[in-house]
Amino acid sequence: MKLVTAAALSAATLMSACAAYPNSIQASYVSPNQYRSYSCEQLFDEAAHLNDEVNRVSDVQRANANGDTAFVVGSLFLWPVLAGLATTHDHSHELAQDKGQLQAVRTELATRGCQ
Repeated sequence: MKLVTAAALSAATLMSACAAYPNSIQASYVSPNQYRSYSCEQLFDEAAHLNDEVNRVSDVQRANANGDTAFVVGSLFLWPVLAGLATTHDHSHELAQDKGQLQAVRTELATRGCQ
């Protein structure tokens, strides 16, 4: 019974260090005021760029989250083999910032009525 409890506690500890899935990462607040000097065309360009960046970082974050999950599951059964392997890098801060910037650009686009 102690072995099962120890394994469950170890799994919970390992899962808490895992990269979060992109859809669970909320946007950081970014003020739309920094985009006030942009023209509508510049705002559309910036929105396209930020959308591409959010998608790119989301793909990396998703792969890391999947890798961390596989690592945790594998460590429950193959812990001696996996003991020396590092977990993945979490990009949640970068993704939250990119999402916040995209939200700010979209807010500025809507405020100005750019079409």
